[in-house]
Amino acid sequence: MAGILILDAKGKYSGLSKKKYSKLLWPNTFFFMGLGMGYIMIELAIMQKLILVYGHPSIAQAVVVTSLLLASGVGSSLSNLLWRRIRTFLPQLVASLGLITLAYAVFLPQMAQSLLGMTLVKQIGLTFLFLLPLGALMGIPFPTGLRLIGEGSSSLTPFLWGINGIATVIGSVLAIILALTDGFTMVLIVGAICYFIVSLLASSLFSPDPLQKRKPILQ
Repeated sequence: MAGILILDAKGKYSGLSKKKYSKLLWPNTFFFMGLGMGYIMIELAIMQKLILVYGHPSIAQAVVVTSLLLASGVGSSLSNLLWRRIRTFLPQLVASLGLITLAYAVFLPQMAQSLLGMTLVKQIGLTFLFLLPLGALMGIPFPTGLRLIGEGSSSLTPFLWGINGIATVIGSVLAIILALTDGFTMVLIVGAICYFIVSLLASSLFSPDPLQKRKPILQ
C-alpha cells in the first residue's frame, strides 16, 4: 500500500523538477507521519494506564478511544471554523500539545488512582473530561494541515492521508516494543517528542502566508 501511494504521488508530480518535488513531498510526508505516530502512541499509553481503573482491557479501550475520538471531533470542528486563524500559530499549537502530553504523563497515574472505587458511570464521565483538552488539541493539526496542503496542491491530499494511516500502524508497533523495554510512560514521552518534531516541521511548512509561496512551485 505504501509503495502504491508513493508511486501514485510520483506520477502526479513527474512534471516538477526533482528539487521542487522533494521540497514539496518529503517535509509534508514527515509532518503527517509524525501526527499519526504521536496520536496512536499517546492513545495506547493512556489506554494501558487506565486498564487498572476499569478492570478489563476492552472496557479501557472503548472508553479511551471513544473519548479521544469525540474530543478530536471537537478539535476538528474548531479547525474547520477557524483554520485561517489557526494556521498562523499552528507550530505553537502543536508544540503546546507536546508539552500538555508531558503533563499528562506526570498526572495520569494520580488521576487513575482517584478514579478507583467510583461507579462506572462516574469513571467514564471523568475520563472523558480529563481527556477532552488533550483530544481536542490532537484533533486540530491533521485537518488544518490537510486544508493548507489542499489549497496549494489538492492531489497530494490522498497521499498524505494514507501516510498518516500507515504511520498509526507503525506507531502502534513501536509503542508496544518501547513499552516492553521502558514502560508506557516512555511511550507518552515519545508521543510528545513526535509532536515537538511536527511543530518544527509546521514552522517551515506553514508560514503566515504559505499558500502564495506554494503556487509558483506548482505552476
